[in-house]
Amino acid sequence: SRVRTFSRSAAAFASFVCVAPVVAAEDSPYIQLKEGAEWTMDAKLMSPKAGVLPAVGRRVIESGVEKDGKKYLRERTWLEVKGEKVTGYSKLVRKDPAGFYSIQEDQEGATEQCEIVLPLKAGQSWEFLSKGKTMKCTVIGLETVTVGDKTYENCFHLRTAEAGGAFTEDFWESPNEGNVKSELVFGNGGKLTVTLKEFKPGK
Repeated sequence: SRVRTFSRSAAAFASFVCVAPVVAAEDSPYIQLKEGAEWTMDAKLMSPKAGVLPAVGRRVIESGVEKDGKKYLRERTWLEVKGEKVTGYSKLVRKDPAGFYSIQEDQEGATEQCEIVLPLKAGQSWEFLSKGKTMKCTVIGLETVTVGDKTYENCFHLRTAEAGGAFTEDFWESPNEGNVKSELVFGNGGKLTVTLKEFKPGK
C-alpha cells in the first residue's frame, strides 16, 4: 500500500540521512557542534509505485555523555510523515581537527566511526561503517546551492555511496548553516530530497 511504501522510505531516511553530519573543524567557518542546534528540513519522498509524499525532517544536538574517556554530544534525527509513525534514531557525535566521529546508539556493540575526514579537500575519499554496511564518502568540491529564494555559497558537495550501489546520497554543507540540501537515491528506485527550511545555531 501507499502508506507501507512510504514507511519503508521513512525507515531508510532514518538509517541514512545522518550520513550528512555537521562538517566542521575547530578553526573552520562551518557550523560547530553546539548543544541546542536544530535543523528543520522540507522533505519529499518519491516512490515509483506510490508517487510523492511531503514530509518534515528534523535534527537536534542535545547534551551528551562521556564514553571511553571522550566527550560526545547526542544527535537525534527523525522524519515526520503525515499519517505515519515518526521514524528516527540517535547517535553520539564529536569532532576534532582531524575528523567528525559518531557512535550509533541503536546498534549493539557499535564502535566509533570517522564519518568525515578533516580538513575537507576536493577529490579526497574515505570509507566507514554505517548500520554495519561499508560506505564510501567522496568530496566532490565547492559549489553554490539555491534553496527557494536563498543562495548558499561555498558549500562543500559530498557524495556517500554504499558498497554495491544499493544507496547513494549527495549532500551539501554550508559554512553558515551546515547541511542545506541532501538527495538520497535507493536501489528500489525511491528517492528522498531534503532542503533546509530553518536553522537554529544553539549555544
